[in-house]
Amino acid sequence: MIRLHNAALANSEFEDLNLSGSRFE
Repeated sequence: MIRLHNAALANSEFEDLNLSGSRFE
């Protein structure tokens, strides 16, 4: 379950970056 939790956190961070103009495009 820890992996799923970490994935959710990473996804939230990615979405925040995406709103600001993601560098991971």
